[in-house]
Amino acid sequence: MKTVGEKTFESYLDERGIQYQFERLMPDKKRPPDYTIVRDREYLLEVKDFEATDVPEAGAFDAYARIRSKIDSARKKFQEYEGYPCGLVLYNNDARLVDVITPQFVLGAMYGNVGIVIPFNAETGEAAGEEYQAFLGSGKMIRPHWKNPENTRISALISLRFVNVGGARLNEYVSQIESDEVDSVKRAADVFQKLESANLGFDRDEKHLGVIVWENSFAVIPFARDLFNGDYDEIYGLLDKSIQRIFVGEGILEYEEIEAAGRPPGLFDIVKKK
Repeated sequence: MKTVGEKTFESYLDERGIQYQFERLMPDKKRPPDYTIVRDREYLLEVKDFEATDVPEAGAFDAYARIRSKIDSARKKFQEYEGYPCGLVLYNNDARLVDVITPQFVLGAMYGNVGIVIPFNAETGEAAGEEYQAFLGSGKMIRPHWKNPENTRISALISLRFVNVGGARLNEYVSQIESDEVDSVKRAADVFQKLESANLGFDRDEKHLGVIVWENSFAVIPFARDLFNGDYDEIYGLLDKSIQRIFVGEGILEYEEIEAAGRPPGLFDIVKKK
């Protein structure tokens, strides 16, 4: 039985017109990858869901732990597939305290906990330079002070997500509604009343499937950058000696513009609950 993440990933591939095979077992292999995509070569992908029942143990919250656990599982699965570009697809199926779309969490899981480094003089204790952000430790692709990277088989992590365009448009619309009420509660009621009778002119439930590709800078075989480059896709990779967003689809650019125009989005959460 296919998971929600697998079904959602198939929907994404179908929308993009990308041909795939499910659980195709190659000769002399013991375990098939979830998906095989044939383009310029064969790309292997494993889909991992974060389930709502998958809750962390009691204690301090670790934003990286469960992502790293999925990386470990995929690494074992791809052990026998040397010579193939391999990707781990992450899908959050309503699991709490899991973030697979924020760069610092996903990249931090890959390269090390994100932190601030403050250079200082060990003898005087005084600052010896400007502070800077860095990957510190416990990453799954490379460890601090190691000469060689730890994980070169996984070419990329791929976050599968819905882009809530309708919600962004609604935020923008609500931010433009004027009210003469000074009291915050009365103002909210006034805005809601105007919103209920408004002709929005857009679908507040509009969503689009897209992926964020997080390239592994240490991968032996990288993913082709024209494989996942749709309107609602993004790619993060190494450029000019730093990891940054190197591709963004037109739909994401429009979404970000709408989202920025609708900040602060405070009333939208109340609208959704209503």
